[in-house]
Amino acid sequence: MDALRLKPIAFCGENPVMELYKPGTEIMTAAASYWHSTYSPHGQGNALLVYLDAANAAAHGQPKAAIYADNAPLARYLTDTFNQHFDGWKDLGFKEAPIYQARFFTDADTRQFYRVACHNQQAVIDVLWTDIRSSDFRSYSDLNDGGFGTAGDEHYHVSNAIFLCGQGHISINQRQAAGEAFTRTLPDERFSSSVFVALSETWVKLEQSTKN
Repeated sequence: MDALRLKPIAFCGENPVMELYKPGTEIMTAAASYWHSTYSPHGQGNALLVYLDAANAAAHGQPKAAIYADNAPLARYLTDTFNQHFDGWKDLGFKEAPIYQARFFTDADTRQFYRVACHNQQAVIDVLWTDIRSSDFRSYSDLNDGGFGTAGDEHYHVSNAIFLCGQGHISINQRQAAGEAFTRTLPDERFSSSVFVALSETWVKLEQSTKN
């Protein structure tokens, strides 16, 4: 059987995402998107995008939108090409957000949890994905029908293994940000959550001839 062969590869790695909400509402209070790159045009490295609403930002003395990285060109690439175009992230201010140099430490047993600790001069940020409830492999031949890239005109084939979580926490200097996972059971009885771990993630840029 012939394999599906696509190129160029734009990213390989992991991208756990967390969106926390005011309990009982669809008002987002905090969010985190962690990228661990094992391959990209800008090499390997780590980047953590953190959003805090006005109340959380004031309570923790942190900016509303900030990017932490050990490879600044990689962080800018991931933010501008992919993350800022995610649903719910487009108006959070990451295009203008500063990038802070940071060190990263991870600990995980993805049958149960995934944790990343980010150490920088301003704070220690700890992000925990836990209560993992379901997992599946997903493949998108043209994710969101495009809209990626710095100009919003690029298309990507994306595949990953998704682990949906019942809980997620963002702590800054050992103080937890307000908000909780938005979870529900869909009509077909599938579990849905705003907190998930994405592993074995690969983005391949679709050229015009491939897309057509």
